[in-house]
Amino acid sequence: MDTSVVPDPRGMMQGEWCASMIVSFPDDFITNLPTSDRDSWLNWARRLIEGPTFAAAGIPDPIAFPDWREWAIRVLQAVN
Repeated sequence: MDTSVVPDPRGMMQGEWCASMIVSFPDDFITNLPTSDRDSWLNWARRLIEGPTFAAAGIPDPIAFPDWREWAIRVLQAVN
């Protein structure tokens, strides 16, 4: 049984949350966020939701969210 938990992004910086996802889900082979610009973030987020833990969770496309944190909260709600 997988007991990994998505960290709560509230109060975290974008890079900090992404790094904590790497630690929390090592079997998903999540990469580091290269830069915090929107294109890099969207590419990173799309790769994340294709991973084994996240693909079946029904997480929406990050492009639909104006802010990375709003999307990250949806990831938190979908997986935890």
